[in-house]
Amino acid sequence: MSRPDGLCCACLSLAITTSCQDEVEIPTSPEAEETDAIVLVYETPTGSLDTASLPQTLEDARARIEELDIGWMPRPISETLTRLRQRFAAGGMPADPAAPKDSDRADMTAVIDLTHVCTGWDDPQGPPNMTENGTLQLTAIVEKTRLQRQLWGTASACRWRLDPVENTEVDPVPQAFVDGTLILYLYGPLPQAWVDADFLLRFTGQLGRQDQVREREFDFRFVDGVVELRHPVADGEIIVGIGLTTFTLRASNATYTCDRATLSCS
Repeated sequence: MSRPDGLCCACLSLAITTSCQDEVEIPTSPEAEETDAIVLVYETPTGSLDTASLPQTLEDARARIEELDIGWMPRPISETLTRLRQRFAAGGMPADPAAPKDSDRADMTAVIDLTHVCTGWDDPQGPPNMTENGTLQLTAIVEKTRLQRQLWGTASACRWRLDPVENTEVDPVPQAFVDGTLILYLYGPLPQAWVDADFLLRFTGQLGRQDQVREREFDFRFVDGVVELRHPVADGEIIVGIGLTTFTLRASNATYTCDRATLSCS
């Protein structure tokens, strides 16, 4: 969507080939095998838990969650994916990695690059300014008419204004800064609304609130509106789910639901 001044809110470029055309060079997702291995850990945790180690594990997990401070991050990433979905729909591109191949459609391979201008720390009347607010760029691959699950890209000096959801009020409105590389794994179709997004994100770079930006390297999963993190224990990794009032500790041998305030578990 181009603007008269040459900037864009979400610019899309693509290279397409069908079986009747010369093939385009298809890039591969960086660290694809490593990402697949991380996906597997989220599905099948490798670490175990017992009642004796539970209090310390929960305390360590809570401290790490507070230190990372990434609870705000799923929404802007999800909103970027919704913009990508809109561009896919406009171009008649397949938006669901699990969708069966359309037998009536010729094989199509495409490289799709989306550049999304970040919202910025202010609340401007018009579209945000690319130079001031930075961009988030994503690359997606459609191979043989099927969207691939791994996407990747770069956040370049991206400023996000973390507006509160629904009718809540936060004063002042938190401001976030992101600059680094991202790898995404889609669990479902590109979302039509941000709350519908299901994905895993790997991030390396600078991240934080406006006055607390630090080097970070982490991953999290956002599925059914819940943020999950890998957390190390003595014999592997467990998965910590972060709810509004509870933590969920999912291990190879048990799952515990714990109150965030009292740290009591069941």
